[in-house]
Amino acid sequence: MKCPNCGGELRFDIKTQKNVCDFCDSTFDIAPETNDKGGKKNGQATKRAKVLEDEHSEVREKSGGKLKVKTFLCPNCGGEIYATDTEANEFCSYCGSMVILQERIDNIDRPDYIIPFKVDKDRCREIYNKHIGKLIFAPKEFKTPGNIDRFRPIYTPYWVYESKFSGHGKLKAKHVYSKGNYEYTEHHDFLFDVDAEYGGISFDASSAFDDNTSAAIAPYDSSKMEKFDERYLSGFFADIPDVRNKVYTEDAKELMKSDVADKALKSEVFKKSRAKHNADGKGDELPSGEIKGKNAMFPVWFLSFRHGDRVSYAVVNGESGKITCDTPISVTKFMLFSLILAIPFFFLYNAVFMMQPMAMQLIAGLVTFALSLYYSWYLGQVEISEKRFTDKGYVLSHEKELGNELKEAKKQLDAAETKKKVKPESFSGQLYLLVFAVAFFAIIGFAVAEVLLEFDALALAIAGVLAFLIIFRTKCADKKDKTIAIGILAVYAYCALVALIEPVRDLFFYLGSLLQVLSMLVIFLSVIAKYNILATRPLPQLKGRGHDAQ
Repeated sequence: MKCPNCGGELRFDIKTQKNVCDFCDSTFDIAPETNDKGGKKNGQATKRAKVLEDEHSEVREKSGGKLKVKTFLCPNCGGEIYATDTEANEFCSYCGSMVILQERIDNIDRPDYIIPFKVDKDRCREIYNKHIGKLIFAPKEFKTPGNIDRFRPIYTPYWVYESKFSGHGKLKAKHVYSKGNYEYTEHHDFLFDVDAEYGGISFDASSAFDDNTSAAIAPYDSSKMEKFDERYLSGFFADIPDVRNKVYTEDAKELMKSDVADKALKSEVFKKSRAKHNADGKGDELPSGEIKGKNAMFPVWFLSFRHGDRVSYAVVNGESGKITCDTPISVTKFMLFSLILAIPFFFLYNAVFMMQPMAMQLIAGLVTFALSLYYSWYLGQVEISEKRFTDKGYVLSHEKELGNELKEAKKQLDAAETKKKVKPESFSGQLYLLVFAVAFFAIIGFAVAEVLLEFDALALAIAGVLAFLIIFRTKCADKKDKTIAIGILAVYAYCALVALIEPVRDLFFYLGSLLQVLSMLVIFLSVIAKYNILATRPLPQLKGRGHDAQ
């Protein structure tokens, strides 16, 4: 995009929402006849700007709905982004590699709409610093100014759905009440007319952009959409769309029908009936119309952190400033936190309880068993996350690649869509709970220890076998997980043997307790390791992505 005054490169300035020339300080509205500095002060510049606009219009007409862009390819992961006139730098947003991006010229489908960036880089950094400052376990590189400066503004492709429809609707409801010794149930058909028009229902159209991440920074204000103009892209990158229109058509239709039902249920007529809508929705009849999906570009600030063969993302909504962040746990910070928390608990237990050596060993065994259950559940979460089975855009865009796993992926996808969406960083809250759960089970252990002491050897043997099987037989357990399971079984075997023999010296019981505590520590560290897998992603291998976009 050339400046009509000096021929320098124009860039879109977020603060002023205008095209700016850094060489001659001219500013131009996207509608050039109302440009600010250069246009109003210089009639010749206005004329040249009008010529430039005419040239843009002519190019758009001749392009046949195509847009000529520079595509930048990361040689490390194959990630692709495009721009109209931006020079590539030496940093890949997808994998965090410091590499020189390869460049080529492409023709892509021209988007229909665009929401220009409203949040500038300074505001983006401010939002990020405020967010990351609350996460005390975040690694130090997440707070290093040099890393934070690598935020990149990227327009992400979205499908925006609209529909207009009318017709008759029916909702099934019932009213249950008691009268005397009898209970009555009245069944209602709530009938109404529908005349509805919807627009702006959006879903991301990039399989590289995880659905859970896009949901975490939603919504975008569709009223801020402008007709697409490549001048909004000046100085910015954009992602390649590769998720087909039909992937989210049914989702958009269900959202529209759900909104129609909600509005009907809020009517005075329904409220006065005192009936309750059937939760299962069986028998409901709601009209719907033809769904049209249009391609749009929405603004995202994107930051990636490299961790060996893993990568984590911080993403900020470029229109609203809403943020989500993949935040792994610093093992050092977490273990220090746990140690500080353990000190008061230790003195509290010693002040309130008088423990026998055997009781101490038994309580430690109960806590280890509880942690084994939690660890096994975490293994399942890691498998689902790694295979991206809850990412609809990815699953339905990679059906051939998933092959035999497609059935399981769709099963997990259906299950995920019935649950409340969870932000990635909320998993760190589970680690807080895990620390307190250890203390809780320890207290419960005191309450049941006296009973279990009658069957101490048997209780330890059963707990050990179950803890071993729970981890060892978990479908996604790897060699390291199975080694941990064998180690836990060996510790329980020793403790059960000590309980059975009942040696005179307490040293054997204390050794069993120490071994159980070490087992707990191993599980703690393993859970953190698994959490860090959940909070990061494999290095993306995106080669060949984006060429069959539409």
